[in-house]
Amino acid sequence: MIRGNIIEQIVVAVILSNAVNCVCGSRILAIFPTASYSHQIVLNEFAKQLHRRGHEIVVVTPNPNMNEVSENYTEIDISFTQEDIADLDFIEARRDQGMLSVFKLFWDILDDSVAKIYELPELRKLYAPESGEKFDLVIVEAFIHQGLFSLAHRFDAPLIGITSLGLSIPFHYVMGNPMMTSHPSIWELEYRTGTNVPLWRKIWNFVDVWRYYYEFQSRHLVRQNALSKKYLGKDTPDIWDIQNNISFVLYNQDPVISYGRPNVPGVIPFRGFHISKKLQPLSKDLQDFLDGAKSGFIYMSLGTNAKSKFLPNETKEMFLQIFSKLPQRVLWKFESDLHGKSDNIFISKWLPQQTVLSHPNVKLFIYQGGLQSTEEAIHYKVPLLGIPVLADQDSQVNRMVDHGVAKRLEILTLEKVQVEEAIHEVITDKRYKENMVKLNALVNDEPYDSLQNAIWWTEFVIRHKGAPHLRSTTANEVWYERFDMDVIVTLTLTLFILFITLSLVLIKLTILTFRLYSKLFTSSKQKTL
Repeated sequence: MIRGNIIEQIVVAVILSNAVNCVCGSRILAIFPTASYSHQIVLNEFAKQLHRRGHEIVVVTPNPNMNEVSENYTEIDISFTQEDIADLDFIEARRDQGMLSVFKLFWDILDDSVAKIYELPELRKLYAPESGEKFDLVIVEAFIHQGLFSLAHRFDAPLIGITSLGLSIPFHYVMGNPMMTSHPSIWELEYRTGTNVPLWRKIWNFVDVWRYYYEFQSRHLVRQNALSKKYLGKDTPDIWDIQNNISFVLYNQDPVISYGRPNVPGVIPFRGFHISKKLQPLSKDLQDFLDGAKSGFIYMSLGTNAKSKFLPNETKEMFLQIFSKLPQRVLWKFESDLHGKSDNIFISKWLPQQTVLSHPNVKLFIYQGGLQSTEEAIHYKVPLLGIPVLADQDSQVNRMVDHGVAKRLEILTLEKVQVEEAIHEVITDKRYKENMVKLNALVNDEPYDSLQNAIWWTEFVIRHKGAPHLRSTTANEVWYERFDMDVIVTLTLTLFILFITLSLVLIKLTILTFRLYSKLFTSSKQKTL
């Protein structure tokens, strides 16, 4: 009887504890505008999990109907934004411009996209002054759509940001993070960061990062600010003030598989939201193709943004020649028809990637270095050959090379022998697979579930109507104060002035001494005569 009472008390305590920590029935507006499937599979899964906690969710997304149907889960379709970047050749952009320049080109596209999003009838009904709509929280993708932050002010709700990759340069600054301009976490610089960066490169990176941030503030944010005032009213606070009230930002950077860096309390990491617990089935012909791979198979995909179809013709032909001679079969995600392929090559415009990577016959994943693909490869313990193209892919591939689970090649200078040797090395050298197994164990040895931790913090903001105490005081400091550069410059100038002054005094004393000596020498000589 006593034992039964104790068990009942424990059960009641657990229920009460969950009741205290859960803010059930809150209404949340989630805006995920980036037209990239790799972004959306992460962000939409976060929204679904919040919904399953009992919250009513309104999601603005370019990828609607992602397996969530409920009266308390509403999607506002902005799939039109996909048309703006559908034909962008990121491989060619890497050759000609680099990521910072590509982002500047995006700004014009984004201005148009934000305007179209505000003009959507479904969204206008929500933010219209007479709508009477209320939200307990607004979540906006923390990327480059700052014009949508003002919706948090419109609904008088706390604002949090979330990003499916590492923080961008503007958000490092906004949140008060140190701006380490040559650190690999500054992924916009692609291959120009790392360890032991030469001084000339550090100087170049410093100038590039701060010039980019200045242009971002003075050009992109000014236009985004004008858009928010146009649609929400002239009395809407400036974007600069609204983004300074972000409670925190959730960002997709596992400390094991990314480069460690100092972060302020308002920057909260997560990982692996999109890893499936229930895998999608393969088509029969694909299942038979993979099952019949006696020597295993290689999977190649450049993701949803840097498409294989944009590879130069000579590069496509090179891969076909290499693949046709391999003892392994090859599964290649290719977005158009591919002529001249051998029988050991299977192509498809779309593939259930996690199902493919979970297959026991997979030997190697040739990929572009996307973060979500990296997480999947680690989860399913598949060695990698990375060929980065854009954004954070250089940083991700470099980190996998550091862990000894990948080889890296440069997509702009691929050569047949180089590719053949890299494929052969990763498949035949057991250390790549062994290191991947170790990395998998490291990633999964954690004190709490990453998704549940993110949800807890989200509900924390709802419970307390914001989290201003998480904001770092460094976020309010101007750029030169963050590393005491004003102090360093003052001390340097002071020491320089002292050095110059002492030098002038010494020179003056030397001249006077020389003149006095000359005078005495001349006088002594005259007396002698």
